[in-house]
Amino acid sequence: MDYKVRPALVISPLKFGSGHDYFLCCVSLTAEPSEQNLIEFDKAIDMEPDVAYRGKEGSGIGYIRPTTLFTIDGNQVNKSLGKLLDHKIEEVMAVIRAVVA
Repeated sequence: MDYKVRPALVISPLKFGSGHDYFLCCVSLTAEPSEQNLIEFDKAIDMEPDVAYRGKEGSGIGYIRPTTLFTIDGNQVNKSLGKLLDHKIEEVMAVIRAVVA
């Protein structure tokens, strides 16, 4: 099966039976100007130092889509590209709470 590897933000690890799943939201290098609830992040400002995330064309810029939520089996996670700082995590979680509530 062909598939494209895509970045995602881990919202929460989930225990499921004897396995380990993750609750995620989509991360993208591109943004539609009209897209609601899109959160821009800059690795220089919003991520811990020395992260592997490169962003669009090496700029370090990316976009979190907190309204695009999904789960994935832990065995399908390839690697960690870095960790968002608390202020950006809270911004993402505020949108998720508003959408889910």
